[in-house]
Amino acid sequence: MRALRLVSARLPYPCWRRAIAGLWGLVLLITLTSPPGYAQGLANLGEVTVPVSDQTDEARESAFAEAVGPVLARLTGRPEVAEATPVQGIVERAGRFVQQFRYERGPEGDLRMLTRFDTEALREALVRAEVPVWQRDRPPVLVWLAVERGGRRALAGEGDSEPRLLREAAAEVGVPLLFPLLDLEDQRRVTFADVAGGFDGPILEASDRYQTPVVLAGRLTGDGGANVRWTLYGPDGERERWRDQAGDLAGLAAETARRLAAALRGPYTLLPDLDSSTLLEVQVEGVEGLTDLAAAERLLQGLGGVSGVRAAEVEGTAVRFQLSINVAPGRVREALGRESRLQAMDQGESGGEAGTAGGPVYRLRR
Repeated sequence: MRALRLVSARLPYPCWRRAIAGLWGLVLLITLTSPPGYAQGLANLGEVTVPVSDQTDEARESAFAEAVGPVLARLTGRPEVAEATPVQGIVERAGRFVQQFRYERGPEGDLRMLTRFDTEALREALVRAEVPVWQRDRPPVLVWLAVERGGRRALAGEGDSEPRLLREAAAEVGVPLLFPLLDLEDQRRVTFADVAGGFDGPILEASDRYQTPVVLAGRLTGDGGANVRWTLYGPDGERERWRDQAGDLAGLAAETARRLAAALRGPYTLLPDLDSSTLLEVQVEGVEGLTDLAAAERLLQGLGGVSGVRAAEVEGTAVRFQLSINVAPGRVREALGRESRLQAMDQGESGGEAGTAGGPVYRLRR
């Protein structure tokens, strides 16, 4: 992709459209043959370590069945999904989804088995069992946390124990978290008192720079145990408030992660039709070179329910894309509407001709 950026930078304006006509297929090939990405901040979705008694075939198969449960929870946002009746067939033949495994010794000399599962195959198996899965383009949840315990009174940031525990717990149900930088810009916009008091205006204003439609803000108190009051600002402007409490921070993080996953499953899980595909046309404007084209293609390919992307027409700085989708068009349009890197436009505002087919029109934001 560096070579393509270099070429784009040297091309005069009238020439880049001709370059797109010849090279967009190459860019698309590079884009679509890259491994499909999951939500930001989630790594090693398919890896689980479980204890084993020995290295016999029987112990190994039992360990596979135990290890697949956490992976299924990460793909669906449902902690107990492995116990659901439709999923029992997947659990019983968990070994078929294993890509790699190895044995290792723990600090106390106990025998463990690290297993890596094929998450794409498990995802497909869940869909065929009619269990909704997380869509890949779900955004991270920005977390503002005011901590008031143990003599401490501050906003939690990277390096603090609270964000680490929350991130680990949320990852187990497939929810990526993002914590603010707490730099001078953040400090000018929001204070500890704003977050602790649950003042929506400063919290949302400070969140704008992070370009994610889901924000979680809370106040953590308690010296013996842990108590937190949360407000979730959803992708469509809705608000949900609740309280969690536990004997320690780890238990509190686990409970918060469960509640958060339950709240987000509605807008961010889907049940694609794996055996059918329809076309949805989308116009993206403000595409001013090959780098922009590649960025737009990656963005569209990452949308939940999109199985393929083709640039069908270029008119000025507008590109008309054809999306192959395996969900209802409305679900893809909802995902497009939540995408912070695209600005929705009325067709009357469109400067190109590609939008005349009636598909939605967006402008690429930088």
